[in-house]
Amino acid sequence: MKADNIVVLNKGQVVQQGTHEALLADVRGAYYSLANAQQLSMREDLGQNPEILDPEKTANDEIVLEKVSLDAEDQRPEKPELKTKGFVGSFMLFLWEQKPQWRWYGLMLLSALGAGGMYF
Repeated sequence: MKADNIVVLNKGQVVQQGTHEALLADVRGAYYSLANAQQLSMREDLGQNPEILDPEKTANDEIVLEKVSLDAEDQRPEKPELKTKGFVGSFMLFLWEQKPQWRWYGLMLLSALGAGGMYF
């Protein structure tokens, strides 16, 4: 707001240039849209003092927001709720995914049983 010159770029091209007050005077300009978007987010953050960005606006100004769906991508189906498995279910799933390694697991189990049986 205190800058001597503000340059507004859109895809690398200068679309507006001037002081804060001059750029806000053009209500159809990109800077005006950006300033209002920031003001809306500041109103949510600050609550009590929405006139910080543009002191010329009064508290009686009313802004109406609408949520508009632009394409079908916004209308995604809800994710299904995941069911949690218990310890046995998780262990069985682990063994099923490790099916190619079952020979080695069997060999390790037999070795562990043999080593543990030596102490009896």
